[in-house]
Amino acid sequence: MKEFLTSLCLGTNEIPKKYSSIYEQIKSCGAIENHKSKKHHNFFKLHCKFGIFSVSKPKSSLAKSIFLQDITKRRNDIRLSLKNTPKSLENGEIVLALLAGRFVRVIKSLSSHSTKHTQKQNLIYLEKQKGKIIGINFQDGEISTLPFSQKSLEQLPYHCVFSYENIKPKINKIYGVLEESKVDEAIALFLADRKEEFSQEAKQLAQSFGDRVEPSLYTDLSGGLCGSEAGRKAGGKVCGRVDLSKLDFITIDPSDAKDHDDAIYYDEKSKVLYVAIADVSEYVLPKTALDEEAKQRLFSLYFPHKCHPMLPQELSENLCSLKANELKLALVCEIHFHTTSSRKITPKSTKIYEALITPKANVSYEYIDSLLDTLESAKKSIFKPLKSLANPRWILSFWYIASGLKNERLKKGFDFFTKERKMTLDKEGEIESIRTILPTRAHSLIEEAMLLANVSVAMALDNALGGKGIYRTHNPPTKDRLHALFGEIAQLGYTIEKSRAKKPQNDYSKNIHSQIAYLQSLASTQKEKEIIDKLIIKSQKEARYDCSKNEHFGLGFEAYTHFTSPIRRYSDILAHRLIKLLLRSSGTLDISFAKNLSSSLPNQKNKEIARHINFTLESIRIATPLLNDAERGIAKCEMCFKDRKYARSAQKWQGESIYIRIIDERFPAIGVVDFTESSEEANDKSSKAKSSETKSPTPPTQATQSTQLARAAQQAAVQRTPNAALQEILQGARVFVRDSSLQKHATYLAQIAQVELGSARIYANILDTSTQVDSTPRAKSTKKPKNKHKTTKKQSSQKHKKQIKQKANNV
Repeated sequence: MKEFLTSLCLGTNEIPKKYSSIYEQIKSCGAIENHKSKKHHNFFKLHCKFGIFSVSKPKSSLAKSIFLQDITKRRNDIRLSLKNTPKSLENGEIVLALLAGRFVRVIKSLSSHSTKHTQKQNLIYLEKQKGKIIGINFQDGEISTLPFSQKSLEQLPYHCVFSYENIKPKINKIYGVLEESKVDEAIALFLADRKEEFSQEAKQLAQSFGDRVEPSLYTDLSGGLCGSEAGRKAGGKVCGRVDLSKLDFITIDPSDAKDHDDAIYYDEKSKVLYVAIADVSEYVLPKTALDEEAKQRLFSLYFPHKCHPMLPQELSENLCSLKANELKLALVCEIHFHTTSSRKITPKSTKIYEALITPKANVSYEYIDSLLDTLESAKKSIFKPLKSLANPRWILSFWYIASGLKNERLKKGFDFFTKERKMTLDKEGEIESIRTILPTRAHSLIEEAMLLANVSVAMALDNALGGKGIYRTHNPPTKDRLHALFGEIAQLGYTIEKSRAKKPQNDYSKNIHSQIAYLQSLASTQKEKEIIDKLIIKSQKEARYDCSKNEHFGLGFEAYTHFTSPIRRYSDILAHRLIKLLLRSSGTLDISFAKNLSSSLPNQKNKEIARHINFTLESIRIATPLLNDAERGIAKCEMCFKDRKYARSAQKWQGESIYIRIIDERFPAIGVVDFTESSEEANDKSSKAKSSETKSPTPPTQATQSTQLARAAQQAAVQRTPNAALQEILQGARVFVRDSSLQKHATYLAQIAQVELGSARIYANILDTSTQVDSTPRAKSTKKPKNKHKTTKKQSSQKHKKQIKQKANNV
């Protein structure tokens, strides 16, 4: 329903039957502009004096206002007093509001027509307070009045987790008990409104395609091979695909990946890079059951132990996935590089077309890193999975090109330090280990290839559609944010030149890259770089999807889109549809990096293709705000799941000590368990202290009281040393501290005091605020320290003048 309401706010030319009742109710309020246009017989759009909003209520019961969030994200959030709003409004409810200047009034609630899962169901767990069984709502943590008798609730186990409907007093599903680890996944999915199962119609459609590609379906009418000129256009329609099945394509992904979106191959002789992307849009057509399921999810959801795909597994892990030694459909970007020695790194041009490929191997990042080391050492040994490759040295050759491309890109863009914490769960669903993954050469190799493909497609859309299409945009930080960033880094102890710390004015766009690059240059160690990069990222705006071209500040591109992951992102499917329609219109897509081609719409002779392009552009205009919301929701859901796993592990270690780094000093302060070098040194000291305590028992001649005091002192000493195992298994976990006197970015020794499984929160107490652990090295200033007590001649003369004025006033 949110998609329909978004289209109504932006303007649409048709009203689906299933939403006709909602439309009539909105129309009855006088909120619809109904006028005829030249292109369409009818055009329906929400009146400019009205808006459709989502209600956001603060969790605190003392809050006196609520916020209205525009579903199209075109307006800022509107704050309303609770006195001027209906009391029955709930968090997440969708409402129609009248906007008349500063006056805003909620006209009608549209929640009664929304999905059953989000509005008519509640997810709660049972608690017992003062001898009465109550329900705690997972959405807001508030006590819910249950429409069930105490006798019926006593039949359920303690901390039982279940969902029930608001209208009918009926329990829909019991998920288990809060202490069971299996409920973590169910809670995270429910709160994110994520459907786990696909519709039967979508499953049947996915299964109807079979489990492998039939090459005879993609040959031309004359019986020739795919890609021949005779088969390019048969009967006025493009039906042929270029046959690239003999090229040595490989996929590079994490070792546990099942959905292989992309494959690459580099031809050393002709200096051509082939980037092949799974052609998902061949199977997921508009207005089909598969398309509806994909639009409901928009992204694949990744948990540490499981993937909840955007598409059924028949497509995401089988037919569309670029498995080794299987024929697959693909959209290929053929990227040519300059052959001269002076411009060897620079890409020259790109061709985009449909093809058939057969990947020769599915390899991991770790494998490619080992292979690069092997090839560089000139060893003749070749790993088993790549025996099918004729010459694996092209991987090393392209690595040199990728490193050069990255150096050129960083002249306009940025490279932020990132590290991924990979959580591994055991058979019982609890944390087994957490491994830190740092970016390697293999990551950089595949990243640069994908960036080139995405930029090529963005340029093709911009050239053909005049800036329309689907783009990934990122605006630069504002002047105020950049000025605050300099101030925050200066507080960490870094010396900032005054000329750089000033707000940029006229030449803001030119100097901003050099200013941020200067901040990154202040870091001398990996730990410092991580902290500074996090502050820089926090000061910037988030990247968003847009239906019109705009710059991507972080990457340094004038136009950029998402094209390389259609199995897990719906935005990429939309980009694929546009590219294939342009191929149907012009036959080929050639992009030159040297000059920007003139913008021109596709050939209007074929009215059918033009109509499909306009329809796709309209669907993109509606989908972009939904994609931005869904992207934040996916990140929130993944964090929710990990928070619950962290809390479950921390519950077993209450009373133990850990190091936490404060990331938000406001009450209650939020810290992150960080497994730093200082914590490792402290852990070594703690292990030595514990071993010395076991070797030196208390003498038997001491009195009983003194023995107890000695044991208490030993226990206090142990508690003031961090637990090495806990520090490692909780790294990355958020910890809340009920203290307002802590310093931001400082590291403290804390003791786990309380764990709430319902809210998935870990609370800790700082053992001693005066003993701050300095785990964040500060940059040393090259300037000599100034003597604060020393005064200059100018300052002394000013003081003398003030004294004379005071005496004159007294007289």
